[in-house]
Amino acid sequence: MADAKHILSMADAKISDIGKYRIIDLVGEGAMGVVYKAEDSVLGRTVAIKVMNDSIARQEDLRKRFLHEAQAAASLQHPNVVCIYDLGEQDGHLFIAMEFVDGVDLERLIELGEPMSLQARLDIIIDVLTGLAFAHKRGIVHRDIKPANIRIGEDGRAKIMDFGVAHLASSSMTRTGSFLGTPSYMAPEQITEGKTTPATDIFAVGGVLYQLLAQMKPFDAPTLQNLFFKIITEKPRPISELMPGLPPALDRIVMKAMAKEPSGRYSSAIEMANDLSTVRAKLSGPSYPASVSLSASVATALEQARKSSQVRMRKNALIGAGALAAVALIAAAWSLSTRSRSGELGLTGGTAPITSAATEQPAATVTPPSTAITNATSKQQLPAPTPPTRQGRSPTTPRDTRVAGTAKPTNKPAQPVVVAPNIPSRVEPSAPSANARQETVVSAPPVTAPRPVVTAPAQEAPPPAPASPSTAGISPTVEAYARAIESRDISAIRRVYPGLTSDQQRNFEQFFQSARNINVTFRVANVEASGYSADARLVGTYEYVTSAGKTERQPVSFAATLRHDGNAWRLVSVR
Repeated sequence: MADAKHILSMADAKISDIGKYRIIDLVGEGAMGVVYKAEDSVLGRTVAIKVMNDSIARQEDLRKRFLHEAQAAASLQHPNVVCIYDLGEQDGHLFIAMEFVDGVDLERLIELGEPMSLQARLDIIIDVLTGLAFAHKRGIVHRDIKPANIRIGEDGRAKIMDFGVAHLASSSMTRTGSFLGTPSYMAPEQITEGKTTPATDIFAVGGVLYQLLAQMKPFDAPTLQNLFFKIITEKPRPISELMPGLPPALDRIVMKAMAKEPSGRYSSAIEMANDLSTVRAKLSGPSYPASVSLSASVATALEQARKSSQVRMRKNALIGAGALAAVALIAAAWSLSTRSRSGELGLTGGTAPITSAATEQPAATVTPPSTAITNATSKQQLPAPTPPTRQGRSPTTPRDTRVAGTAKPTNKPAQPVVVAPNIPSRVEPSAPSANARQETVVSAPPVTAPRPVVTAPAQEAPPPAPASPSTAGISPTVEAYARAIESRDISAIRRVYPGLTSDQQRNFEQFFQSARNINVTFRVANVEASGYSADARLVGTYEYVTSAGKTERQPVSFAATLRHDGNAWRLVSVR
């Protein structure tokens, strides 16, 4: 990468390598830089390289923030987070090497406009909440959750992208007077005060869930200032009015997640994930089919990408500084009126409380329900003419964890990757109202009328949450995993956790070719459960005879995430 033009120009057919990374292909170009598919020449693995725009490196404070926050994000090793492997600087350009996820982003799936089951939609959001819970526990806030930052792998699992990078967009906005990216999922406090907390991410997840269910964004307007005004002062139209027939609890979950005040939202991503898990468990359809196929919508998107000769450009909406001035006026007016109305402007008011599926434990890393949606006989479908589709889904994308003590291929058989399944939307909104008037934003008097007496029939209270499942059923699931490995049957392993990736399958196949008389023992050392999810520490041994006739015994210890589907505990990830 000897020239900046080779980095930033999409027209280049060939670019230089970046250190030890051999560039394979151009993946895409966005507001913050260019993404390449590359190969790590040392480790031999495929990675994604994001080369940041040189304007970031030129600003010393931005450069330091990039390095600091990217290093913090690199600690996030979780099945629902795109992992960061490396970061550095070459020829004046900062870059990040990260996990390459063969798939498409959620924004692209939404643009495809194919129907997708309700189960699959909820699974995507539960995946995202699981990844956020893990990050929030470690003090990391994403700040820019939106469909374009949610990657759906070929196995149907969702992963959050751009941890450690999203903050650069807001920093660049304040410096250049331009807005990078879409503000449709921004929380009110981001607009008025610039504050970001875990509650900010929860608001954004609520907006993405709203879009997946209602087939339109929760807020839309012809201008940026009108959009910000709506986010601050209005509540979205209830999903039940747009899509009758959905479980009533979903309306309440979305409204709670998108409360105007952070204190009115879910206290944690885990709490919201548990409520969605409760709804998900009640939906009809087998949760874990015997086999998992590639999501039809992801397959369609990948095929389109292969046939396309041009790389799809990510939207880069640059709006002038005048819009920011209008936003400042809106924020000031909102702040004044909020104080005069005791902070109740635009709140969701009479939204019924949501019954949590379990006692919330913010410290627990919960992987949400991972359920494959492939049986068409009993799915609950949304009448979506425009949203994406994903007919099949498997649990959350796992991290490969090889059995300890694996020898080189020339001497010993390759050990299996002890990994587990991963658990596993942009439609043009309805025409925005033309009634929003900028000139009345500041001068409009605050609403001080008393809250009217509710005369409508009281909304039926949600049924009580079912009791949390006992963790006693985890051991049989772990034993079934061991027996599946002993069987040397890939389909048997896949039945235990449907999220087996192609790389993981190859590792198992290599191990089976060079080992015989396999005996596997696993036991649960400890477990932490939160509602329908649990994190467990498993220990055990692999015993086998090599092709040379030598008996090997290797101890193993690994973490596993499980989820209860209403009938039994299922492995979601092993790492």
